[in-house]
Amino acid sequence: ADKAKGRMAEYELRLFCCTKQKIIGSIGEPLQVQVVHQFRPPPLESLQVSCDGRSAMLRWSALDLGPHAPLAHSEVDSARLLMRTEKTERIVLLGPEVSEWEAKDLDPDREYEFRVRLENSVGPGRDAVVTCRTNALCSAVGNLICGAVGTTHVEIRWHRPRNLGNETTRDQYQQRRESIRCYEATLRVEDEDHDKDKDRDDAETEEGAKPLSRTCEWRPGQWREERDGTIVARLESLRPDTRYILDGFCAVNSMGRGAAQRGLVFWTIPQTPRIAG
Repeated sequence: ADKAKGRMAEYELRLFCCTKQKIIGSIGEPLQVQVVHQFRPPPLESLQVSCDGRSAMLRWSALDLGPHAPLAHSEVDSARLLMRTEKTERIVLLGPEVSEWEAKDLDPDREYEFRVRLENSVGPGRDAVVTCRTNALCSAVGNLICGAVGTTHVEIRWHRPRNLGNETTRDQYQQRRESIRCYEATLRVEDEDHDKDKDRDDAETEEGAKPLSRTCEWRPGQWREERDGTIVARLESLRPDTRYILDGFCAVNSMGRGAAQRGLVFWTIPQTPRIAG
């Protein structure tokens, strides 16, 4: 009895048996307690990955155990994703309703391991694991030469790279087959008097003349392939009687720029013939 507060308080005395590890008796009214059993989240039924260049899309779904299974009523607080390579490791926490995630800026020709599991306050569920390997970059093009030359244009000839980038993976994890998306190079003027006349060239550029360097790109349809496998493309809008260098010529696939070929130096034909002597 709580006489200080002027009221009576009722208590229950319970007898606990250490040997039997349970309550064997009680004095007073028993207190009804509802016990809720919590379970770990269910395991994932599937985890799929598909690559598109330097990105990979992951999709997963939880295992459907039926309405009467204990794990079917467990709550999910979050989804934990682990992305791992030989040298790096990254953990991403996602919401319980998320069922897909895109990994970006993947390295070429590298194997990735992805692990996804559901978690709640009780603990983590079982991991689902999937691995994939990204395609490599293209090798350098072969036999890059200069063909027909005009006053304002030149014909560029080369052979396809030997390695497209999918020789190891065989496009097993790719959404589409690997292909050459374009060829790229940097064209710049290589006049001997370029350093001496730098101020003059800068002034000409400001007035609207052609710049001393620019990026050139050839997409499918802008070149033709001959019977012997030689690819031919035109390089236009050049200056007459000018020494050029085509530097960093390479093939570009879904992973980016491939290995570059050595620079190609050529002269355009003068607009007015020069007579020696």
